[in-house]
Amino acid sequence: MFNTEGDDLGDLGLLDLSLLALAAAGFTAKIDDVSSVPVVHAESELMVVLVGSATTVDGLLALEPILSSAMIGLLGDHKIPDRRRDGYVLLLTSQRAEARQGESLFGVTYNLRHVRRIVRVGIDATAAGVARALRPVLPLAAVTAGTETLDPIDEMSSRLIQDGLDAEAVQAVIRRFRSAPSTELRPELETDVVE
Repeated sequence: MFNTEGDDLGDLGLLDLSLLALAAAGFTAKIDDVSSVPVVHAESELMVVLVGSATTVDGLLALEPILSSAMIGLLGDHKIPDRRRDGYVLLLTSQRAEARQGESLFGVTYNLRHVRRIVRVGIDATAAGVARALRPVLPLAAVTAGTETLDPIDEMSSRLIQDGLDAEAVQAVIRRFRSAPSTELRPELETDVVE
């Protein structure tokens, strides 16, 4: 459908993971074409989201005006009856930013004209990494009865394993933490007791 070979616009792996995460969160989501660039177009009752990805930060910066213009068009479409929805442009790349790109990324992130832009660089190309990048637009998880009494260390362990860390390594670190005296892990807790 799209030819992104030799082009730094359209990291299809990140787009596929974005599509899955948004659909799982209840959005109507699809891969769409905006000016010959593949994007995820997702909608819910509350918002319209366009997710663009690039293999480089420079590609991400080039993609921003294309997606922002497309979002302005979507929000101004009079065929859509409910105009109370928010519009978000999410720009994702796995590449880490260089110092020279900092000012440009800052300018895009804090440009609040017409649409909201969320920029994420250096994200992990995993389901968990993309879900973290999309967190500002994903609905909050419902709290179920009994979850507030979960052990926070067990919860952290589960999340680390879900994020792709080796289960045995995580459990070994947790066992070491639980068996160590508190002063071994936090020497500042050592005090001289004077009686």
